[in-house]
Amino acid sequence: MIKKAVGLCLAFLFCVCGVWGRDIVIYHTSDIHGQYFGKKDGDGKSYGGFARLSAVLKDTKTPFLLLDSGDFSSGSYEANISDGKYSVDLMNWAGYSALTIGNHDTDFGDAGLGNMLADFNGDVLAMNVSMFQIPNKSIKPHAIYNIGGIKVGVIGVAMDGAGTERMHVVNSPTTEEFEANILALKAEGAEVIVVIAHDSLIADSTISVDKRSNILAPLTKAPSFKDVDLILGGHAHTRTAPRKLNDVDGNEGPWALEDESYLRSISATVISKDKRTGKITVKEPQFITLDGKEEPSVKEYLESIRSTQLDDKLYARVPKLITKYPAADQEDRAPGVARIFADQMYESIKEQEPLDLAAYSLNSARSDYEPGNMTGRYFAEKTPYKEHAGTFNITGTHLLKAMNESLGFRDGRCYSVYGYSKNVSMTILCNPKEKKALLYSVSIDGVALKPKKVYRMAMLTHLPQGYYEGKPFKVVDPNSPQKNNLIKHYYTVTNEDMLFGAINQFKKEQGEEIPDFEAPSDVQIKEVIETPGSTINKAYTSLLFAD
Repeated sequence: MIKKAVGLCLAFLFCVCGVWGRDIVIYHTSDIHGQYFGKKDGDGKSYGGFARLSAVLKDTKTPFLLLDSGDFSSGSYEANISDGKYSVDLMNWAGYSALTIGNHDTDFGDAGLGNMLADFNGDVLAMNVSMFQIPNKSIKPHAIYNIGGIKVGVIGVAMDGAGTERMHVVNSPTTEEFEANILALKAEGAEVIVVIAHDSLIADSTISVDKRSNILAPLTKAPSFKDVDLILGGHAHTRTAPRKLNDVDGNEGPWALEDESYLRSISATVISKDKRTGKITVKEPQFITLDGKEEPSVKEYLESIRSTQLDDKLYARVPKLITKYPAADQEDRAPGVARIFADQMYESIKEQEPLDLAAYSLNSARSDYEPGNMTGRYFAEKTPYKEHAGTFNITGTHLLKAMNESLGFRDGRCYSVYGYSKNVSMTILCNPKEKKALLYSVSIDGVALKPKKVYRMAMLTHLPQGYYEGKPFKVVDPNSPQKNNLIKHYYTVTNEDMLFGAINQFKKEQGEEIPDFEAPSDVQIKEVIETPGSTINKAYTSLLFAD
């Protein structure tokens, strides 16, 4: 994390630059996810939250533009019970000029999102959204802001995705559309062009392929890409160092960065305009960790909306770290939290309909489970969205392919991207040298999976629609009016219900009021290291066409 010294250095830049030119700063956030309040790190030091953001902005003497790249609303208990209203209230308080729409901002449905955005004082920018209505407000593809005498043009690029309800009106922008928006801003006198997008263009090893270059990729092919000065991305939940991007011909293009999630920090980009020549200079963006003072009036408002019942009740303790992804010292290749959720989903639904198996993705576990007390707040932050389970039919052939495509390689070992209910067993052939994994065998309730059989499966409902890590399991066209006939929804089987179910199960098994929350110690997925001459390529083929 960037230390306070960087903030002082940035302040120094603001002051010194003013000697020879006109200066402004562009502040940017992304993936706030309703995380309004400050948190404490491992040393007990507080950081983050809207009160600290407001304090930084209040102390800024340089004219500034405040932007957000989406997923600002859904993702906390307070955000969910207010249908995002608190998020908009706080963004208005902070003085955001514009935002774009992220995939989880659609969690409240068309009407909820429309009502929420109607109360936003700034502009809603999204060049790739059509036929979506906001009461008394229009979505704009771009806008120009005169900040301290510098005209800043901003293009918005939205993303729809795995929300409980979806807009179905977000399109994939083309190179021609990007070019048209850039040219329009130049014609309107924009001296600086910024793109805010709920997507990532940076090819970083910490950003999964499905979380980058999906909607922004055509931008680099636009002839005027070199005229873009700054790309402010999101969605990946990974803060990456700012870097210069090149166009398809190798010409130097804009600065690009991904902002950290949950309002732990903000990025700041200083832009200078020479008083004599009019030349614009876009300096390398910096990150400012929000670990300073809090603005009193915002802090008072936050305390008025905070649900204290979440903080007071203790449900369980986490004695040791449970990682979201496989750790080098973990024996189980399907990390425990995803396994627990899959088991809870399976047990909850099989009482209501015949069910063969359930699966829960590692990404849906949201984050690692740190050692400490599991209060209601702890639960709310680990299972923040209104996602629910559903069941659907899938052929054995499709299921085998999806299981195989969902294998990964991390920390020198193979693993599954999904945790499956405990009635599922798998054997994986792993080739560490080539970083490849292949399914060798699968059984359900002790019986080998049959390719010709139709299985009834349970997952979070966006996964069989093919979103993100659910792509291999896609059995439903999300745009089809028939989709609800193909998925049976269980609105009472949610992330939160599954985790509380696990706690109740631990209490019953251990006879303790406040049990230890630990990952299962049994090994569900067996890993076999491939040896020279083994039949790794033939193994999956024979499995797929088995009787």
